Amino acid sequence: MIRRAWVACVVASSLIACNKKDDQKAKPAPAAATAKIDPWGGDAPSGAGTTLGASTGTQLALIDTSKDPAPASSLATKVELSSIAKPEESKLAIKGFAHVAESGFTVTYNPSSNAVHEQFRTALQGDHVFEAVAESLNKTVRMPSTVAIELVDCNTINAFYDPNTHRIIVCYELLDYFLDVFKPTAKSQSELGTSVIGATMFSFYHEAGHGLIHMLDLPAVGREEDSVDQLATITLIAMGDEGVGMAMSGAYWFQLQATKAGHETPFWDEHAFDGQRFYNIMCRLYGSNPEKYSKFVENGNLPSDR
Repeated sequence: MIRRAWVACVVASSLIACNKKDDQKAKPAPAAATAKIDPWGGDAPSGAGTTLGASTGTQLALIDTSKDPAPASSLATKVELSSIAKPEESKLAIKGFAHVAESGFTVTYNPSSNAVHEQFRTALQGDHVFEAVAESLNKTVRMPSTVAIELVDCNTINAFYDPNTHRIIVCYELLDYFLDVFKPTAKSQSELGTSVIGATMFSFYHEAGHGLIHMLDLPAVGREEDSVDQLATITLIAMGDEGVGMAMSGAYWFQLQATKAGHETPFWDEHAFDGQRFYNIMCRLYGSNPEKYSKFVENGNLPSDR
């Protein structure tokens, strides 16, 4: 646990170090006009990471995935990243720094011929869910080039970071899958929707972690998959209660997968077992505020020995 926590600190501290280094190397002239458009100045935009699940989640809960013409059972287990179509040009304005003309995270929601996926696109795009995330990231970390956040059809249930094109790909099929995963246990439409949004955000920050490690050449000791799970959890903890709720949705997803018949992570895989990922997330949430999250131990979700 100490080693893994240290890995997360290395990744997090490297981000801070990279930003400090960039500040020292190339600070813009202190002109008023420059200060106004500095995409990394000030706090994260209101709503970024704090209310993402509220309205959008309820909309997602109303989507009937049984009408999906491409159900999960018909999807490929894996696909080649090169086979996933590139979406339309991003509409999110981006700004450069130093001598890089354009840098930072951009967002596109690719139209889909799948009517169910179109409902996902309409809900997420209408509430600017990923724009808020991208804007928050652009105010936090300086990237050496653009990173495209793309929501697209993939014909597989997954999310990816593509190092060849610097794309973070979130598949509409993943949201479809999350709706089906959480439906049997959700007590209300609101809970179902926020669980879907939460698990999606955890998956996104996990893939964003891969992108940050690759593009900023950050050290990750041990398995990179462990490091990006840690980074996703720590990022969401920093967002407050809503972020913690999203991290818990990610943890619960792993717990459900761990108990699902036929879903087993092979010993040779680079990912930890789903049960381990669940306890690792819960442990970090507990450690961020042991008094506040003491019920994790009291109700048995986190063994006292851990």
